[in-house]
Amino acid sequence: MKKNILVALFGLSLFASTAQAHLDLGKYQGTDLSSRACEFEVKAIRFEGGVRHPLNERVEIQVVDGSTFILGHAPEIDRDHGQVLFDHHHLSGARGVKDGADAAVIWMEHSEHFEGPRVFHFIHHDYKEPRNNVHVECGDLKKAQ
Repeated sequence: MKKNILVALFGLSLFASTAQAHLDLGKYQGTDLSSRACEFEVKAIRFEGGVRHPLNERVEIQVVDGSTFILGHAPEIDRDHGQVLFDHHHLSGARGVKDGADAAVIWMEHSEHFEGPRVFHFIHHDYKEPRNNVHVECGDLKKAQ
């Protein structure tokens, strides 16, 4: 009986560790392609429906223009094998705005040396006036102290 409980607890802890984006609340700072400082801030992390699963994970961030974005893992649906998976390398979100669309993407690294965000992109795509487009690529991210 004790062995079954320990196995169940281990399984839950393993799933819980995979059911998060390896982000902490707070600011992440890096540099853009022109070597200028850039950052985004993780404001909240929650799971839709109270189910701790990567497909339900929602990360609220504040982006470069001061607005907030809700990011999640994109589903990967494999009809041939009857599987529902998720893209654990990216957290992304997009929304329509009056002059086009905005998108935010956090590229995650999962290696034996590092687990967490590496690159952040913010894109404002103005459909009518391309000269107003904005694309910020913020790389070499580190958690602010």
